[in-house]
Amino acid sequence: MVSMSDPKPTNTATPDGMRIDPETLLGRIWMFFWSLRTRVFILMLIAILSFGTGLQYWNYRMLFQNEVRLADDKHLVTARHLAMSLSRYARDVTLVFAHWAVEVSNAESARVAVAEHTYLTEAMDIDGFTILSADNTVEASYNLIGSELALPSEEVIEALRVGTNTSLHGVQISNLQRIGDGRYFILGYNLPDDQIAIGYLNVNYIKDVQERIQFGELGHAAIFDAAGVTVAHPVPAVEENMMNASGIPVVGRMLNGETGVTQFFSPPMNADMIAGFTYVPETGWPVMVPQPLNELSASVEASLRSTNLFIIAVSLVLALFGWIMTRALVRPIHRFTAAGLEISNGNYLVDLPEQERSSLEMSRLNRALKTMVEKIRTSNERLQAALEIEEVENKRKSDFLIIASHELRNPLSGVVGMLSACKEMTDDPALTSYLDVADRSAMQLNTIVDEMT
Repeated sequence: MVSMSDPKPTNTATPDGMRIDPETLLGRIWMFFWSLRTRVFILMLIAILSFGTGLQYWNYRMLFQNEVRLADDKHLVTARHLAMSLSRYARDVTLVFAHWAVEVSNAESARVAVAEHTYLTEAMDIDGFTILSADNTVEASYNLIGSELALPSEEVIEALRVGTNTSLHGVQISNLQRIGDGRYFILGYNLPDDQIAIGYLNVNYIKDVQERIQFGELGHAAIFDAAGVTVAHPVPAVEENMMNASGIPVVGRMLNGETGVTQFFSPPMNADMIAGFTYVPETGWPVMVPQPLNELSASVEASLRSTNLFIIAVSLVLALFGWIMTRALVRPIHRFTAAGLEISNGNYLVDLPEQERSSLEMSRLNRALKTMVEKIRTSNERLQAALEIEEVENKRKSDFLIIASHELRNPLSGVVGMLSACKEMTDDPALTSYLDVADRSAMQLNTIVDEMT
């Protein structure tokens, strides 16, 4: 009987026939990765990670689409609220400016009236006021910034005189203008005798409102004038250069009076954006609340990060569980391998277990091996017995031949001798002929005895 412990590894053949010494580093690495346990572990790990990756990708798509839907609603609502705030501001500013212009036109001294009503206009971010005659001569002016404000171009003044906006108390608002170092909307209100009152509305309030709206790190609001020129934007250079964004499709849609949600590429932000957009009805200012799509993606990825770690941990645990469970499969394989080596070396008394309980397949293999070994053992015993019988019979044959050849040679030698003597003693031709025949027959018998032995 032999022990069924794991057999000591010998030179192992790779699939291509190359021999590898298991005592070397390369051999150990090869045996580790070629072993059944390692392959089961790796396959289970790959399978579980693949399933987890597919599940996470599906979750990501679903969560990202949900984030986009939420962003659609949130950005559109924010854009509408921003437009409503600017609409109220425009109405308040024009109401105050119209009241100021009427008070000034009814006063005996325009300059005194301007000075008396500055507290109202100052509260509305109007930096300066000017009353022009029919030929655009300055009749009265006042400013709150300490420096003289230049008049806008005659084209702007003429556009204010003939403006048709009736929703802002008769006050007309120009597009954004560069006046000195500042950016202003020019307000215009027609007075009697073809006079016109103009005001310089700075963008401080509009910029403040824009800066209050933020989503994530780069989500923001952007406000443009009725020609698509940038009024408020998170990129300072875009504001200062008064970039005309009317060529951007979403801005063009706002200039056409559309409201909705869209996705577009923003050159200033160098990113794909999702934006709710609308416009201020009284002024035609486009209002947009965009946010980079990659921030939504990053938000989803952050929410899934803990799940990713959980899936990796579960995958490792299940793979290690599979690694441990394969011992129940590998151990009987090692035992049967050792038994096979012993059988191949001629030992048919291998100690196979009475019952193999590791698995149904191993139990069947154990029974098959036991049956095979028993049959080989029985056949070997029969063969051994047959060989022993044959050996005895061969010995008997040899002894018989030796004895028979000895016993035959002695009388045969006498016969041959006597025939030779008789031939020498007779001259009778007939008798000599008979003696020759007998001599030849004796010689043939002698040759047969030689060949037989």
